[in-house]
Amino acid sequence: MYKLKFLFFLFLSLVFCGCSIQKMEYKAVMTTINDLKTPINKRIYDTIEIVDHSYQLDVSLLKGYKNQKRIILNNELKPSGNFFEWIDKKYAWIITDKEIDYMIQSIQKQSKSFWENRKFNSFKKTVKIVDYLKFDDRLTEDLERQKRIKEDKFVYFISKPVFNKNKDIFIIQYEIQLLPYSRLTLVYKKENGDWIQIGILGQNW
Repeated sequence: MYKLKFLFFLFLSLVFCGCSIQKMEYKAVMTTINDLKTPINKRIYDTIEIVDHSYQLDVSLLKGYKNQKRIILNNELKPSGNFFEWIDKKYAWIITDKEIDYMIQSIQKQSKSFWENRKFNSFKKTVKIVDYLKFDDRLTEDLERQKRIKEDKFVYFISKPVFNKNKDIFIIQYEIQLLPYSRLTLVYKKENGDWIQIGILGQNW
C-alpha cells in the first residue's frame, strides 16, 4: 500500500512538473514574440504566425558559447563565425560552463513537440499556429512569397527555449520563413520577475 501511494505521488509530481515547465516554455516564447519587430518595416507585430512544430536549438551554439567565453576572458584571439553580443555588458558571459552543460543535456532530452493555439490564449498578443507545409519554399509560389514579404507577413519557426538549472536564464532560437539567413539566437534573464533580453548571437555569413 505504501509503495502504491509513493508511485501515485511520484506520478502526480511528474505531471505537475511537466505542466509547470511547459507553462514556462510558452511564457518564454511569448516574451520572445513580444520583443519581435517586423524585419522590413521594423514595427511591432499586432499578430504573428508561427509554425506548428517547435524545433531544437542548435547544441553547437552552446558549445561555441563556452569556447568564446574562454577565448574572450583569457584575451586570446577572437574567433571567427558566430559571436555573442551583450546588450548590457554586466551580463556578458554570466552563464557558467556547468549551466551550459546542463542546458546541452536538456536539449538532448527534448522531443519534437507541437505548439497549441489554446496555450497562447492568456497572452495579449494574437498568435496563429500555421501548418508548416503551407509555407515550405518548394510549395509556395513566388508571387505569393513576394506578396507576403512586402506585407511583412512572415512565418516564424521558434525553438523550445532551454533553461538553466535555476530557471532564471533561457536561450531561444527563431528563424523566419521566406527570408534567408534570418536565424537568430537570443539570451534572456529574469530580473525582478520579468524576462529581459541580455544577449543575441550574431552570425557572420
